[in-house]
Amino acid sequence: MALDYFGQQTSNSDDNTGTQQQLSFFWGKSFACPGSGSRTVEELSALCWKMTGATIPKIRGGIWTTAGVLVGESDEVSVDGTASPGTWQGGMSAAAIRPKGGSLGDAVTITGGTSYLLGVAETNLGALGMRYQSGGSSGDVKYQFSVDYSAGLPDIPESLGNNWTGWWNVRCGLTQQTTDLNIHASECVGSNSIFG
Repeated sequence: MALDYFGQQTSNSDDNTGTQQQLSFFWGKSFACPGSGSRTVEELSALCWKMTGATIPKIRGGIWTTAGVLVGESDEVSVDGTASPGTWQGGMSAAAIRPKGGSLGDAVTITGGTSYLLGVAETNLGALGMRYQSGGSSGDVKYQFSVDYSAGLPDIPESLGNNWTGWWNVRCGLTQQTTDLNIHASECVGSNSIFG
C-alpha cells in the first residue's frame, strides 16, 4: 500500500552516519503533516541498520505534538541489516503502532496541516547505525542517554534532554488521502448521458 510521508527522509551523499551502543532517545524538529483533516498513521520508522558483528539493536519510534505530548508510538522492534545507509525500519504497519495509552493496532490519527515532532529510541544495548543530516540549529533536535524506554515512550517537555544540530532520518507514513468524487444523477442527464 502506497503511503504519504513526512519527516526527515533524505539520504544524500552528504548525510552523516552515527552509531549508538547505549540506551538513547532522539527527537525533535517539527514537520508539517501533509493534507488536511484526519490522517491515519501507518508507519513510524527510522533509516537504520545493525553494526556488523554487534548485538542486534531494538528501536521504538514516536510522534508528538509540538508541545511534547505523545500521540503514538511503534512497538519495540529488532533492527535488521548490516550496511549503511540502512533501510527504513520500525513500526511498518498500523498493527505495530498504538496511540498513547492504547493497544497495538488501535488507530493513531493526526491532523493534516498541523506540525508534529518525530523521534526514535534505542531500547537495548545493541549497536545501532543511523543516518542524519547536519546543518541544523542547536535545539532543533534533542537527545538523552542512559534512558530505558523499552516499555514505552514518554511525553517530552521542553526542559527534557540536551540540544543537538543533526536531524536524524525519521519519518511518519500516512494512509493516502483521496478526493471523493460526488456525481449527482441530475447533473448527468442529457442527450449524451448514460441516464437517458
